[in-house]
Amino acid sequence: MKFIDYGFVFTEPEVTALRDALFEVSAHPYTGYDAFMDELARLRGDRRLPTRFVDFCEASMLRDFAEEPFVVIGNAPIDLELPTFSSADPVGEKRQLKKTFVAEGFLGLYAVLTGTEIIGHLSVNEGDFFHDIYPKESMCDSQSQKTLKFHRDFTNHFVCPDFVNTLTLRDTPENEVYSTFTITKQAVRDLSDKDVEILSSPRFYTPFDDVSTTNSKVKLGRAKDHPVLIEEQGAKVFEGRTEGLDEEAQTYWTSTGPYGACSATAGRPRSLMSGPRPCSAASRERM
Repeated sequence: MKFIDYGFVFTEPEVTALRDALFEVSAHPYTGYDAFMDELARLRGDRRLPTRFVDFCEASMLRDFAEEPFVVIGNAPIDLELPTFSSADPVGEKRQLKKTFVAEGFLGLYAVLTGTEIIGHLSVNEGDFFHDIYPKESMCDSQSQKTLKFHRDFTNHFVCPDFVNTLTLRDTPENEVYSTFTITKQAVRDLSDKDVEILSSPRFYTPFDDVSTTNSKVKLGRAKDHPVLIEEQGAKVFEGRTEGLDEEAQTYWTSTGPYGACSATAGRPRSLMSGPRPCSAASRERM
């Protein structure tokens, strides 16, 4: 196991100046998304945006994401006041209680500077582009509310994100939680040609995620059958939910070593970012 070190850390003067700039963005990320992103794009010329961060974002997109799918950023700007939501209706309370949107602004600005497009699903939180990761009481027995096993975000959705960017808002040394990742390209090197052949065939199925199918106004129907390994796109797998569609595929999936190897490949290039403490970002593409 290898610790993923920071690629960029904001200094205190930098984070204070950038937080002030993001605080001045007047558009609302949930009710006026396009205007919000337009304002963020105009920050390119603001002297409070550190030049070295702009250069870092541009350089980070030139890497080989198949080999280096992780970007880790520390001491990122977040809101000075973060409201606490209950587990009854965290999404509704988010819309009622949040008055500042520095964290959303930073995630949006990062998308601008890296030339990536933020996507939303109408089946998830009514199409919001930014999401607070909060437990919901009515989904306490669902997979999404339990400790997640190796998985790729939106494993078998119509549109999977090319990058997943996560910004840590709260943490504590008394309750440290670590995320683990495996790089698909490295895991595949340990597979035989037969392993790759089976995993590259559309003989597997993963149902849509719980969040997309619970209390959603959009009816998704049945997800499509799929291969686990997709060339240039990484792995489609959610450990404990993905299954083989025929006896050979299922036996292979549950009983052989490649199951463990491929379970660990789920995900995409990823950016992990932390607020006052460490933050990380990573991409979805080949992780």
